[in-house]
Amino acid sequence: MGYCSDVGLVLTRHGASELRKSLKTACLPLSVKNDVRDLLRTADEHHKDAGSGAEVWKWNCIKWYDSEPYFFKEIKFIADTIRSLSEEDYRFIRIGEDYADVEVLGSYWDNPFGLDIERTLIISATA
Repeated sequence: MGYCSDVGLVLTRHGASELRKSLKTACLPLSVKNDVRDLLRTADEHHKDAGSGAEVWKWNCIKWYDSEPYFFKEIKFIADTIRSLSEEDYRFIRIGEDYADVEVLGSYWDNPFGLDIERTLIISATA
């Protein structure tokens, strides 16, 4: 089955444009480019803010292995592309299955989607 994560990515208009431009000009096999397009197209959620041009994607329970480029070339491409952007152009959050496995990159904090992590305390039984 593999280790799964929930992943959110929000890009400014500039960041989204750079991602698309990088995909168009990258020296990648067509099959990998198609895999990247499919990954973006089949996200569990994808929204575009009409005012700012920012875009957000969310994937639930995805194998997000950017350190396994042989098997996950589309993930590696997106990870490398966002890391090449200015930190103000993106916010990336990955929450793994293990409680402490959380990765947050980029500083596009004031994004129109409010992409963030929420932790709460719950009580499920009363005395």
